[in-house]
Amino acid sequence: MSEDEEGFVKSAEDPYESEGAIVEVIEPEILFTTEDLKGIRRKIAEVISQTGDTTLFDQTTGKSMSYYRFLATQIWSLVVEGELIFADGKHMAIEDIDQWMNALKFLAGHIDGPVKDTSVGVNIYKVYVGVDENRV
Repeated sequence: MSEDEEGFVKSAEDPYESEGAIVEVIEPEILFTTEDLKGIRRKIAEVISQTGDTTLFDQTTGKSMSYYRFLATQIWSLVVEGELIFADGKHMAIEDIDQWMNALKFLAGHIDGPVKDTSVGVNIYKVYVGVDENRV
């Protein structure tokens, strides 16, 4: 590849090269930095949190409750009963054991936190018979 005096790049692999075509290298403008995205995620989390504190009316139970409580109730229903009933009365049922296991893992992970590796591994100790412990 080579550049001409205006900063355009000519590519040897370019099928238009034989016709004298010139390809302009365009560098995309960076719209968001990683810090910007963290800020956006934080704002979205705040809005979700505010919505969770608001109240909804559950037609199936005839009760008003926060979205947080409703969501918690639905997750428990899904794991324990294998189905959930949305606030508007629509049903959704678990169809196989994999779906149930995923719901159970989600619930357990949010109660106790993520599963930690508890494997002990192999510990090797040398035992010396008749050796003075103060000299080891």
